[in-house]
This record gives sequence, C-alpha cells and structure tokens, in this order.
Amino acid sequence: MASILQAHSASSKSEIGDLHVRREEKLRELKETLANAGEDQLQQLVMVDAMQRLGVAYLFQNEIYAILEKQYTRSSAYNGDDDGNHQLLEASLRFRLLRQQGFPVTPGRYCSYHFVLTQIQQGKLMIICTDLMRMTDAEACNKIKNNEKLKSGLIASDEDINGLVELCEASHLSFQGEEMLDEAGKLSRQLLTAWVSNNHNDHRVTLVERTLEHPYHKSLTRFMAKKFLNNFQGQEKWVCSLQELANLEFNMVESIIQNEILLVSGWWKELGLTRELKFVRDQPIKWYTWPMACLVDPRLSEERIELTKAVSLVYIIDDIFDVRGTLDELVLFTAAVARWDTATNDELPNYMKTCFKALNDITNNISQCVHEKHGWNPIEILRESVHIHISSNM
Repeated sequence: MASILQAHSASSKSEIGDLHVRREEKLRELKETLANAGEDQLQQLVMVDAMQRLGVAYLFQNEIYAILEKQYTRSSAYNGDDDGNHQLLEASLRFRLLRQQGFPVTPGRYCSYHFVLTQIQQGKLMIICTDLMRMTDAEACNKIKNNEKLKSGLIASDEDINGLVELCEASHLSFQGEEMLDEAGKLSRQLLTAWVSNNHNDHRVTLVERTLEHPYHKSLTRFMAKKFLNNFQGQEKWVCSLQELANLEFNMVESIIQNEILLVSGWWKELGLTRELKFVRDQPIKWYTWPMACLVDPRLSEERIELTKAVSLVYIIDDIFDVRGTLDELVLFTAAVARWDTATNDELPNYMKTCFKALNDITNNISQCVHEKHGWNPIEILRESVHIHISSNM
C-alpha cells in the first residue's frame, strides 16, 4: 500500500510539474506576442479584452498597461483625417478598455449615436433608421422587423455585429451627462435585439444575447469566463495559447477556491458562534462569495479569507439588530463598540459579549496580518469603521 501511495504521489508531483511547465511556456509565448503586436492596434485591443474576460489579465499587467498607454497616446494625437482609426469596433473597444483602466477619455463622435447613423447611412449596416431614437424599444423593434432590407439579414458581416456589440458594451461605462453615448447604446441595443429575433440560427446569436443580458461592466468575470472561453475563437496562434492558458488557470483557480472554502468552513466551525447564538445565520460559503467575486487575483488567497471573516461579522451584527436585540441592549452594544474595551462590558448580555469578543479577535487578527505584510497597523481605522457601521443600524 505504501509503495502504491508513493507512486501516486510521485505521479501527482510529475503532473503538477508538467502543468507548471506548460503554463510558463504559454505565458512566455503570450508575453512575446503582446510585445511584438506591432502596429495592429485592433489585435492589441482584442487580446487585452480577451485576457480580461478570461480572468488572466493579472498575469500581464505591465504588458497590458503599456499597450493601453500607447493606444491612449495615439488616440489623443488623432487629428481627424485617418478614417482607419474610426471603425466602430475599434473605436468602441478602445474607449471601453481605456476608461476601464482609468485613462481620461471621452466618447467623442466616434462612439456617438451620430457616428452609428453615419455608418448606417454609408451602407455599412444595410438600414437607415434616423428616427429610431424617437421611438420606444418596442416601436423601434417593430420598425426594424417590418423593413424589407432587414429580412435579408439586417447586419451583413461579423464586423457589423462586433462593432455594435462593442458600442453596446462601451455605453455601460458612460458618465452622467454623456447623452450621446447613452443614445448610441440605446440604438445599438435596439438593432441587436431586432437582429437576434430575425436570426435565431446564426452562430453569432450567443455573443449578442450574452452582451444584451450580461454586459461585461455589470458582470463578474469569475462567473462569465468559462462562457466566454466556450465561444472564443480565432485562427491566430495566440488564440490557441490563450485558450490553453485559460484552461490551466481555471483548474488552478478551482483548486484554490476549494481549499479556501475548506479553510473558511473550518474557521467558522471552530469559532462556534452558531452554537451560542442560535438565531444568527449560518452561511459561511455565501459570505465567501463576496470576497471571491471582488478579489479575483488568485494570489490574494489570504485577503479573501480574512475579508470573509469580516463579512461574516457584518451579517451576525445585522441579525443581532434585526432579530434578537432590544433597544436598550443595542444602545449598550453600540456604546461598548465605541469604547472598544472588552474589560468593561459586564452590562452586556452574554450573547453580545460573545459577538463582541469575536469581533475584537477578528479585527485584531486582520490588523496583525496587515502589519506583518505591509508594516502598518490599521487597528484604529478598522475599529472606527466597525463603530460607524454599527451606529448606522441604530
């Protein structure tokens, strides 16, 4: 039996080593591709977008920033004469990626409703719809459906579809007052919705429906990455490399998440709050999903676990205020948190003493972790934040 286990262990280590080698190989290939993308600005943007959607962008942070910085410099220097830079797909994708990264970009006329109409009027989208924006979505859909030109396809090429899809995606990053971008987004959604209703069997329908139902800016990458991978295609070599890297990352991340769930569940069981506070929620896995969704970098495992502990106390305190505590007890509890002195809490009922002890221990542990890693102790800020949160419940 021992020899079998040793052989299995050796085999597992060998497989892990092979996976690591493959991952490093794909990383190296993709970094070289990003560095040598040259003047093909659209391909650079498509690569960056795919990496972000697949949840592997953290592996290419420096390369991605360098690409976007060049894209921003070029777009800022644009003088209005080069029509090649103004294709709807490229302009919309560039705008979205730059704004996501924090570059100070404005939509301009190339992500605007008027630019879409220009594209349409030039025959690029096979329909003139200058009055669509004055209609409701239902009226616009009916107009599009009843147009004879639309029955033959509405939008002829992948470029048309991808351009409207990216304009739709970009519109979700509009700031207050950017009415032209809002209008362009509305128009793109009307056109895409009508196109889907007339082209159920088209291979592009999945892409369009996903954009309409789950725009990237309003979705969680962790939950959408596999769906994107299933529809991510291309003839370029880098596409295959990125697909393989994404699959390797999925397996690694899945293993990390499973381990973190075990650690969170073990911590919660050992804490034992539900044995003493039987009225509180017992949902550690649900609480873990918040940090998992917010801190997507696989390397932030410790941060996800510690944040889960803080989130759990938010729910516990919420249950104390909503389910168990009387007004007098809650006033005492709020005052105890303001003092933050475990030695002067004799007036609290036992269940509140238990909660305050857990709150104190978790706050101290998080502060210690931060201090050990960064040389700065946030204990006072964390205590003040807890006090503000609890006071807001009164």
